[in-house]
Amino acid sequence: LGRLYRLRAPADAASADEYEAEVDRLARLLLNGQTSLFLGAGVSIDAGLPSWSQLIELLAAELAISPPDRASLASLNPLEAASLLAARAGGDAALKRLCARIVGMAKRHSPQHALLAGLPVKGCVTSNFDELFELAVRGAGVDMAVLPTDVGWETDRWCLK
Repeated sequence: LGRLYRLRAPADAASADEYEAEVDRLARLLLNGQTSLFLGAGVSIDAGLPSWSQLIELLAAELAISPPDRASLASLNPLEAASLLAARAGGDAALKRLCARIVGMAKRHSPQHALLAGLPVKGCVTSNFDELFELAVRGAGVDMAVLPTDVGWETDRWCLK
């Protein structure tokens, strides 16, 4: 691919030429629609949604967990903390409803969502509860099946949630 600039290779790269060749290879794969995205919670923070640690804190407060116990939760892996919160909430379904209420606060996608929605990728995998990436894709005028809900749709793009 033609360039107007040279990339500076990271210190651990075998050589600058090999690094540039790998960047070119990845760029070609992207431009040919041969890549997929993996989106985590970080992409939604600029849309006003909480980070994992902030979500754990909000859920703990909502469930009236004492400040000392919240500090203990904060020291755990987020998935372990979520398991404990689910037990306190009365099960996974109850915790998901609480999460949906918090995640539902954001009504506009972030610039990151819009930029990612404009990439020529066919697929996306996300662990996010929010629908902001889907909103950005629709805003770009593109159809995308959200799996497993939209199984059977005929479209070139998909997102597994």
